[in-house]
Amino acid sequence: MRTALLALALVLPSTGAWADAVPVGGKADSRVRFVEYNPNQVYTIYGRFRHALEIEFSPGETITQAALGDTISWEIAPIGNIIFLKPRESGRSTNLIVLTNYRGQTRSYRFQLVMNGGPPMYSIKFRYSGEEASRSRDAALYAQIQAGRDAEAGVVKAALDQAVVEGKRNLDYWFRGDSQLEPSEVSDNGEFTVMRFPGHQEIPAIFGVNQDGAEAIIDYDVREDYVVIHGIYKEMRLRKGKSVLCVTNGAPPAKGRLDRTGTVSPIIERTVKPGLRAPDGSAITPQTGQGQRLPASPPQPQSAPEEQ
Repeated sequence: MRTALLALALVLPSTGAWADAVPVGGKADSRVRFVEYNPNQVYTIYGRFRHALEIEFSPGETITQAALGDTISWEIAPIGNIIFLKPRESGRSTNLIVLTNYRGQTRSYRFQLVMNGGPPMYSIKFRYSGEEASRSRDAALYAQIQAGRDAEAGVVKAALDQAVVEGKRNLDYWFRGDSQLEPSEVSDNGEFTVMRFPGHQEIPAIFGVNQDGAEAIIDYDVREDYVVIHGIYKEMRLRKGKSVLCVTNGAPPAKGRLDRTGTVSPIIERTVKPGLRAPDGSAITPQTGQGQRLPASPPQPQSAPEEQ
């Protein structure tokens, strides 16, 4: 009977058996080890007397608790998502339990720390296959979204650039004042005015002249040699220090388009914040001809402030 029970005990698997996971050495240096995270796994770490090693968890993971079985033979220092270990005495092994917080969830790690039980380990880095796959998916999705935004921005820019130069051009512009401030070309398409300052010519301050003669800052953007003014003005003044140039639009006042969108393009629409409007009541907005110099003396423009 005893013989039969003994034979049965030898056949049946032991319920107390275990198998620790040993981190695998990296291709560049075997002393830098990698291991997959499993909350139900015990990891074996080989330490060397008077040699420090590190255990690195996921980025963004924070160590909340660390319980070391033998605090005399081993020294521990948790910082952020990294634990530094250093054996103080030779020949003694112990265990280590670590709890971390990752995005509000608790992760647990269990280690068997062994002295001189295997090849040296200087660094143990955990891998998280599910987490890495999720990050890859998020990165791919972000790249798709960014590509879509870039494509949309390209379409919008092309539409705006096209609208600046399309339509019948009004070249009837006259200059009076300091010729050094003159743009080489001025024109509009009934919606937006374009001035050209070639060869990196310095762009002066540009003001619109309202019906009461008062000057007001106008909206514009610079595209290489061209200044695209967001609107049409009967008169504009260019200023640089004490120098003044009057730019007069000789064409009759434009009635404006009925399909106004608030941009240079009829297919790109935006909501314009309250601000300066053109003399015809249209929203300030951008487009290109050579101006002519009036033979008569200019009206007295607003005097520039004296330099201190």
